[in-house]
Amino acid sequence: MSPLMPMATSSSFEVSARRESETGILSLRGRVIGERSVQLREAIEAFLREDGIRHVVLNLRGVEFLDSAGLGMLVALHRRAQEEDRRLVLAELPGPLSRLLRVTKLDQILEIFPDERTACAALSGAEASPQAAERGKDG
Repeated sequence: MSPLMPMATSSSFEVSARRESETGILSLRGRVIGERSVQLREAIEAFLREDGIRHVVLNLRGVEFLDSAGLGMLVALHRRAQEEDRRLVLAELPGPLSRLLRVTKLDQILEIFPDERTACAALSGAEASPQAAERGKDG
C-alpha cells in the first residue's frame, strides 16, 4: 500500500491519495462546494491517468457537506469510469450524505460500500457490488 499523499488542499477541504494495486483510494475531508468540486474532479482524473490505476474508491468519511455541483461531478465521473471499463465507488459515507444520496436516488446509480476494505475487495473481484448482491436476493 502506498503512503497517504496530499493531492489538493484548501482552508477547509483536503484530498489525500494512496493506492492498493490497481485501485486508487482518495480520502476526502471538509466541505465539497463550488470550486472544490473542480479540485476533486481534477484529483480523480489525475489519479486515473496514473499508470496501473483501474479503479477509484472515494472515502467520504470526512466530508461535511457536498453541494449539487459535487453530486453532479460524482455522477459524471462515475459514468465516465464505466465508459472506460473502470469503476468509481464511494465508501464510508457520513449519515447526512448517505441520506442525501437516498433522497436523490443517486444511491441507485453510484456504487456505495460501508468501508474501504469492502470496496477494495469488490474492485479486486473478491465480491459483487452491493447493488448486485441486493438484486440477487430479489430473484
